[in-house]
Amino acid sequence: MANQLNDDLRSSFVRRLRFAGFELFTAPTEVRADRQCVLAAVGSYSYALRAASEELRGDPEIVSIAVKSHGHAIRWASSDLRNDPSCALLAIASQAEALHHCPILRTDRSFLLKAVSVNGFVAEGGHFTRKMKEDETFMNQVDEALQIFRKKGRES
Repeated sequence: MANQLNDDLRSSFVRRLRFAGFELFTAPTEVRADRQCVLAAVGSYSYALRAASEELRGDPEIVSIAVKSHGHAIRWASSDLRNDPSCALLAIASQAEALHHCPILRTDRSFLLKAVSVNGFVAEGGHFTRKMKEDETFMNQVDEALQIFRKKGRES
């Protein structure tokens, strides 16, 4: 990166962004491309991922931090991470509707079963095609995944 931040400027932005991550939206390009600054920003405001550089929206650690607190933040992750099962499950555990932002995974039945087991609301959110709903075997598997989800809820 041609215009890197010096340590003093980085420290100043990291301190501010830790408490006001939304300020990343108005920060200079160099700040939006600085990993430490973006980590601080998404740690306090998950939607700051939207303001991060394209490269950092593809950083698994940054995206994971954002989606753990607000699953819908996955919409601003790179395409690769939106369709990465591990990253998507983190987002879905936070918000079932995050699945809408994972186009390839929405058609993967085995992934959908995992998604139901981490957030039972996936089964209720209109995420299954009519063909899936008409498949008795698949719907029985969904019921089993819901049981896993409910059991986890009782144990915590």
